[in-house]
Amino acid sequence: MKKKIKDCTFKEFTGWANARACDGRWSMLDAMNSISVISMVYEVKPLFFRGRVREALWRKLRDQYLNMEAEIEIER
Repeated sequence: MKKKIKDCTFKEFTGWANARACDGRWSMLDAMNSISVISMVYEVKPLFFRGRVREALWRKLRDQYLNMEAEIEIER
């Protein structure tokens, strides 16, 4: 199944980014942007509802920092 980056969840994006990190199919700028956004989301450490808080921050940062029009292959 394919999804655009703007439609995927944080968990789906991190799985895709980890799988793609070693194949060299993206530019250095895209890799650095993705890593910085992922690290900003992982810095959030609320006591309760961690997943919901991370997803909300992911939506905000994704629209702000990631302008890639790539489609992500999601394995289910």
